Amino acid sequence: MELEGGRRVLHADVVVREARITLGQLPAELREKIRTVRIFGPREFAQQLADELELRLEQMSLKVEVVRNYSPDEFGVQFAPETPVSPAFSLAANYLAGRETPIEFLPPKIPAWQQFAAKYGSGTTRKAIAVAAVAVLVPLGMFLIQQVQLVRWQARWKQMSTEVGELKAIEAKIQQYRPWADDSVRGLMILKQITKAFPEDGSVTAKTLEIRDLSTVICSGTARSMQSLFTTQGQLQKTAGIAGVKVTQIRGRSPALQFTMDIQCSEGGFRAN
Repeated sequence: MELEGGRRVLHADVVVREARITLGQLPAELREKIRTVRIFGPREFAQQLADELELRLEQMSLKVEVVRNYSPDEFGVQFAPETPVSPAFSLAANYLAGRETPIEFLPPKIPAWQQFAAKYGSGTTRKAIAVAAVAVLVPLGMFLIQQVQLVRWQARWKQMSTEVGELKAIEAKIQQYRPWADDSVRGLMILKQITKAFPEDGSVTAKTLEIRDLSTVICSGTARSMQSLFTTQGQLQKTAGIAGVKVTQIRGRSPALQFTMDIQCSEGGFRAN
């Protein structure tokens, strides 16, 4: 039914097409048993539709009749006589009578996987899909294995992270105080060797010694003469553990010469007795 020019117009051709489609979707054994088409609705339009459908459906061996009144045993429940025929009343009466609709006019719903299987079920297509699936699933599986391993190691790291933090703190303290706990007493051995190289008569005297990184010694002092200073320099160069001696500065005059020496120590050259 459509409104055209302010009045309701019945399109019988649309009804016929839908009826053909519906009948075509029914199973053959059920379709062959259908012989009557019953029309429910307002008397004027129901009769008009019946007149237009009669000739068209006659070719399909279908008889058309207009339902003007409900029969007493129509629904198996009691209702007022001369009840107007309407789709709403028929639907409500069927529901109250506990009847199920014997025919579902919707097309069968085919699951998506069945549609996919029917469309891509050929041998060549199946092989192509299998190869593509393998190409996708193998990297995906490797990625999943990697993720599982990462999760596992992260869980183990959380368990031991506290202990690792404590060990790192201890290691930092060891590195900080290691020079003070050196069993080789390298600094003292350097002082001992340098002291032994200076003359005992006091002709050359060290006033200050600055040891840098246990490898370089800056020595400042006084000497009575240039000869005694150079003799002491030579004695230092002969001392085990000393790689080189260089007088970097000389000030003043004899017998109160002031000097500065740069003494280089060799790695591992000093050993405690």
